[in-house]
This record gives sequence, structure tokens and C-alpha cells, in this order.
Amino acid sequence: MRVIRILIAASAVIALLSAPVSGAPASNGDFVSGSGYRMTADGTERRVQFNAYAQADTNGAWGTFWYHNLAVNLTFSGQVKCLDVSGNQAAIGGVVTRTTAPGTVAAGDKFLVFLIDNGDQDNTDITSQTYVLPASSGDVVVPRNFPAMCPDAGTTQHDAFSMEGDIAIGNVNS
Repeated sequence: MRVIRILIAASAVIALLSAPVSGAPASNGDFVSGSGYRMTADGTERRVQFNAYAQADTNGAWGTFWYHNLAVNLTFSGQVKCLDVSGNQAAIGGVVTRTTAPGTVAAGDKFLVFLIDNGDQDNTDITSQTYVLPASSGDVVVPRNFPAMCPDAGTTQHDAFSMEGDIAIGNVNS
């Protein structure tokens, strides 16, 4: 009886390990993954972490985004709804789902961040500020149907800050 339980448990582990990873693109598509922080002019940190995916043959994107402003102890997280990749540049947008400061950033608000991947960890990557819309809507131009569609990562004007950490932007080809 003990041998049968071990075989059943081993079979379950093998099945789990050989199953495709949930949330990762199954076919051609774009991805952005990473984390890091940038320092503001007053010396405080802004931290971000993200995983975003979009399949080439479908509309929309999925993934998670997390932001923390140490100066005011603001943290929010959200669901990724759009992703645009142009070479080593990306735009990630979505909807806030959780927040520690609902008076500043509320669940349901939209967020947008631009990223530039400058290679391995020896090179500094670039991030924009994390725009929260509509509050910062005058700072960046977004499509009318945002966050269903992101702005063009390669041509949209935005601010840019050096980011410590590492991000990867690319295309999955299966």
C-alpha cells in the first residue's frame, strides 16, 4: 500500500512538472519581466516589479504589476491589460486592484509605465515614472481605448529615469 501511495505522489509531481506554465505565452508573443528601483531627486526610492505577456494571435495581455513609493508608504498592485513591445522598449498598462492609499491611488485606477531594456545587468535599464490615470493623463498620451490598448512603446513621448535592477523585454517564438 505504501508503494502505491509513493507511485501516485511521484506521478502527480511528474505531471505538475511537465505541465505548461500557467500565464506564460503558449505561442508567439511579447513579454516583459523584471524588477528594480529608481531614485527621485529628493533621494527616495520608487520600486517596481512586473511580469507581462501578450500573445501575437490574441487581443489583450495578462500579468501583474507592483509599485512601491517608500517616501509616502504607497503600495499598489494591478492586473496587466495591455503590452506594447518595440525592440528593446515596452509599455505596460493595466488596472489597479489593490492599494494601501485609496485616497491617492484607488482600485480601478489605470496605470502605465514605459521601460527600456539596455541588455544585461551591467547596463542600466530605463523606466518612466509610473503614470496613474486619469490623475497624470496630461503627462502622457494614451489611446482612447486604454488600457485595452497601450500607447506605442517606441514613439510615445515620456520621461526617463535610470533604474537599478534588471528587466527583460522580448518576443517568445515557439
